Amino acid sequence: MGANIIDIAGFNQDGFSSGILALSERGARGRAGNITVRADQMRIAEGGIVIASIFNNGRGAQARGGDIEITADILDLLTGGQVVTETRSDRPAGSIQLNIADQITIAGREPNRSQRRAAVQQYLQQPNITDRPSDVIVNVGRRSGVFASTRGRSNRGAGGALEISTTNLDLRDRGQISASSAGLGPAGSIRVETQNRLQIRDGDITTQAPRSSGGDIAINLGDSQHSSAGDRAATSLTILSGDSDITTNSLGNGGNITIGGTGVIALDDSDIISRSEDDRGGNITLPPFFSETNPPGNANHFDGNEQVDLNASGQTASGNITTPDTSSIQNSLTPLTDASVNEDQLLASSCVVRSRQPGRFIVTGAGGLPQRPGDASLFPYPTGEVRSLPETAPEAAPQSRSWRPGDPVIEPQGVYQLTDGRLVLSRECNS
Repeated sequence: MGANIIDIAGFNQDGFSSGILALSERGARGRAGNITVRADQMRIAEGGIVIASIFNNGRGAQARGGDIEITADILDLLTGGQVVTETRSDRPAGSIQLNIADQITIAGREPNRSQRRAAVQQYLQQPNITDRPSDVIVNVGRRSGVFASTRGRSNRGAGGALEISTTNLDLRDRGQISASSAGLGPAGSIRVETQNRLQIRDGDITTQAPRSSGGDIAINLGDSQHSSAGDRAATSLTILSGDSDITTNSLGNGGNITIGGTGVIALDDSDIISRSEDDRGGNITLPPFFSETNPPGNANHFDGNEQVDLNASGQTASGNITTPDTSSIQNSLTPLTDASVNEDQLLASSCVVRSRQPGRFIVTGAGGLPQRPGDASLFPYPTGEVRSLPETAPEAAPQSRSWRPGDPVIEPQGVYQLTDGRLVLSRECNS
């Protein structure tokens, strides 16, 4: 039996995206339908989309946007491919749940946006067409990603929640995971669980609510009630490089950012920020945190300053930033010696002399100290200096001549450790 593969890409001649759509449009009364996908592999690219959206206030408290659930081994969102739930009304957006066994890749932007816009404008010029451009292009911008959003400044619908469970998540090249509200409703929350690694390179995980309260971001907390990854997420590592941000940004109280796992490594211009424009900044809780730079983070602009920022500022008060103290680890590296070994001498005509320094006998228990798997065996006696081999026929060779191509090469016998700790590939001198 072949693999079950779903491939969604591109748009038609009128600019409508290829995709799986569950829409409750203007004038309708019911809620948007749910979307459930089961596949071995799923690829969404070139502006393709899976979307559940509500564009009306409906009837009754149950009216809301539909939910999306995707279960697969591999999910690729590339060149503008998106998974979206949204509300353009006072009803809440639906939630998104991604259960991906092996790998999620989110990368790139839609390459043919201008071509799509031209097709949409031509479509809207037809007689009796009352659509607007936003009715045709339902994508959330050009970036590949997962989005739960509220559109419209006056809408009160809450943004939907995002839950992602996978072994590895690769978020790069402007890819995005976002829960946002452009209206008066609060932004939704984001929860990500990875078994091995969350790798972000020039990508973002963000909640935004410029007119309301921001949603929380939780990464690798290992709570089995929320994710099939379960407690295995406690061993995962979060790596940020390039211009990669994990942020909450809101008018009201800032959302909290909580990251678990074995640690966070932040490089280049990557930031972890929870800010509030009018209220209190959110709390940031991290595992051991390592960065090239870790300033106080009191600047007004964080992007483009070529440093790592960790900030929880707010208009009325700042949130708490909690992370284990790693200063003893960061400052414990010993510089390497400037002394070097002459490679020509080592490879061409050398041997290692036994050290005349007395050795030591250490009782280590049964079996001694094991070597790491794959390590070359070291000769057990202490060694001293590297000496040149004597010429076998000094009368036939110029004095102190260097080895040249074509001269005989004596094979090494093993790896030797010098008294200064350096390892050399050589052989034992006969005398």
